[in-house]
Amino acid sequence: MKKSNEDKKTNRIFYLLFGIVTILILAGGYIYYKHETETYRKAAYQKLKTIADLKIKQVEEWQKERLADINMLVNSPFLQGKMNAYLSTKNNESLKKEILKRFKLEIQNEADYKNIIVTGTDGSIKLVYDTTLSRADLTTKILIGQAFRSKRIQFGSIYKNNLNNKIYIDIAAPVFNSSKEIIAVIIYQLSPKERLYPVLETWPESSKSAETILFTKEGNNILYLSRLRGKPDSALSTKVSLEQKDNPAVQAVSGRRGFFEGTDYRNTKVLEYIQPIAGSEWYLAAKIDRDELFSEVYYRARTITAVSVILFLLTGFVVLYLVHRSRQQHYKELYREELELKALKAHFEYVVKFANDIILLEDEELNIVDANERALQAYQYTIDELKNLNIRDLIEPEQRTNLRQRLLEIEEKGGLVVESIHQRKDGTSFDVEVSARTIEIEGKKFHHQIIRDITEKKKALDALRESEERFRTTLYSTGDAVITTDINGQILNMNRVAEALTGWNEFDAIGKKIKEVFNIFDEITNEEIETPVEKVIATGQ
Repeated sequence: MKKSNEDKKTNRIFYLLFGIVTILILAGGYIYYKHETETYRKAAYQKLKTIADLKIKQVEEWQKERLADINMLVNSPFLQGKMNAYLSTKNNESLKKEILKRFKLEIQNEADYKNIIVTGTDGSIKLVYDTTLSRADLTTKILIGQAFRSKRIQFGSIYKNNLNNKIYIDIAAPVFNSSKEIIAVIIYQLSPKERLYPVLETWPESSKSAETILFTKEGNNILYLSRLRGKPDSALSTKVSLEQKDNPAVQAVSGRRGFFEGTDYRNTKVLEYIQPIAGSEWYLAAKIDRDELFSEVYYRARTITAVSVILFLLTGFVVLYLVHRSRQQHYKELYREELELKALKAHFEYVVKFANDIILLEDEELNIVDANERALQAYQYTIDELKNLNIRDLIEPEQRTNLRQRLLEIEEKGGLVVESIHQRKDGTSFDVEVSARTIEIEGKKFHHQIIRDITEKKKALDALRESEERFRTTLYSTGDAVITTDINGQILNMNRVAEALTGWNEFDAIGKKIKEVFNIFDEITNEEIETPVEKVIATGQ
């Protein structure tokens, strides 16, 4: 049992170690994964911020350049004079050609510019460089009104022209006369495809999902102003509802700035950095797909998972091997112990069966439970007959009165040796010496008795007592002095004649050396001579 408990304890230790190693592997892998994810996220945000800041600066520089161009044009004394003269006359082709020639130079010098329109203070078109766009779009008309009222250059938003369905950006600037009165409004129509979109669409490194996007708020939607990756005709045609709260663009127009993690227009998880463009209602977002960003982390995570699984399986294999080995050893020990128990049981059964003494086992009520072969021979009962008897049935009636007292002594002392008289099946009696003990088997008390037939011993003792009595009668009745000693010369007995001869009484002399009590002297020399007893003991004759 002790060995079994030790084996169970060892197995529990193995399982505990396996659990600890497993937890360490999982915790280590998780911590490494979180650390790598956070490291990549920080690096991505920094990169997105750097690219977004660069793109915003490029867009703002592009805006400044366009504003500088139109400002230079409207403040040109040549244009102001020609424009004032042209508007004062009707259908002056010469002035018209000169003004259009100047417009042509502007358009040829900058690829962005596609058309220049001149309107009167009432909003009517007075002059157009590209006659195919002779009608101003509604967006353009709104911008003209803003420039006229504010008396400042107005940078319009990106829109799609109704005449040719192409995308433009308008810049409207008021033209003043010498009296600082507005005499006209000049509108530059620019194509963002030439310079603006390429700035947005370039990315400093190879990426499958990274892009820079311009967007603005339009009613209850987010309107994407630039072309989206992989969608050349997506500008001004892709919208996202403001109800899509996990979209970074929706969060940005609600007042947030900086880093975002959410779902984009494709319902794909992305990381974005968003900032507004100064002097406009535009926002610029630099973004990358989360899966692409963390692809290396995912690869490492899969590698770590594979390694963790291998370590887990390896650890499990080692633990199972150790447990299996421990169990094998345990089973070997159990088998060995079982063999030993069987051998002990067989040995015990053999000893009990063929013992010269009677062996009985009784329950608490003293009913006989088992008996050996010697008991069957001694009491002349079969085993079945004995098992139907009580121990009282084997004791002479006169001896039964002391049985209860003996049981109490056995309970108190744990065991007792007494002499008693038992009887056989035929009623004959024999003397016995009973060695009784109380034993406990599975919580129940039993009485175990080893009974020895001492009939012959009693006869021998009686005969010895009779012989001793005869010896003492002879010893004390003879007329000669008789002294007996043991083999060491110590006195055992003295008769009355010897007492009178030596002057010692028997009680005082017993146990003393013969030489102290009985001394012999030479009758001639009167010298003490050797005691015959000493000579007999020394020579054995």
